[in-house]
Amino acid sequence: MNITQSNSSELTEDEKDKMFSMYRLSYEMGGQPLWFKNKEELFSRYPCFVTFNNNYLVVYAMFQLKKKFNKISLVCHDGSEEGKRLSIELRYNLVNKDGWILEAADKVSWLLRKKGAPIIEKYESIVDALDIVNNPDDTIELNPDFNKDDRTSYQYLRIYNDVANGKRYESKETLFGLFSCDYNGSYCNRTCKIIGGTRRKLSERKNRKIRKSRKSRKSRKSRSKSISEKR
Repeated sequence: MNITQSNSSELTEDEKDKMFSMYRLSYEMGGQPLWFKNKEELFSRYPCFVTFNNNYLVVYAMFQLKKKFNKISLVCHDGSEEGKRLSIELRYNLVNKDGWILEAADKVSWLLRKKGAPIIEKYESIVDALDIVNNPDDTIELNPDFNKDDRTSYQYLRIYNDVANGKRYESKETLFGLFSCDYNGSYCNRTCKIIGGTRRKLSERKNRKIRKSRKSRKSRKSRSKSISEKR
């Protein structure tokens, strides 16, 4: 399935109404609070969205334009079994693309981990990806006992201090994604350019490990053959 990125300015008012209804339905089914009261608030906050084959009235994800990533902020479906299935597939497909990240908790985090979705692991990489390096009101605490194969485990605790309203929010999250990008522009269809040849360096490192492993196996076979001949 093809992934299509769009801007909400291309939608009709009727389509926006239907997508807002999908947002309400998805969040109510998941037992989550509704942060947006109407479609104007929703599309004003997240003008960019992505879906499969332009089929946004079945499933869609809204995303933020971060410096090095497109951050998936919410995923909605039409309530059908196919829509719910595609909501997981859309997340999985996106985090396997360079320049996309998703914070996920609870059931969604576990479903993605079971499918083998890539996880951004280092503390420095996480705070850089979330763009909270210099924000004292938005911090994370790594979970030293994180186990990706444990359903109840989580990667870090995210803590946000809403100073203006005197509130503190905490959530147990795992950050999924691959390589960061050198994005140019702030439009929904912007393209990804890998930063600093990261993929090439990682590929070379992987190839060195493979060559070293093969050499080690050959050496063990040679020693084994020598011992056998002496016997």
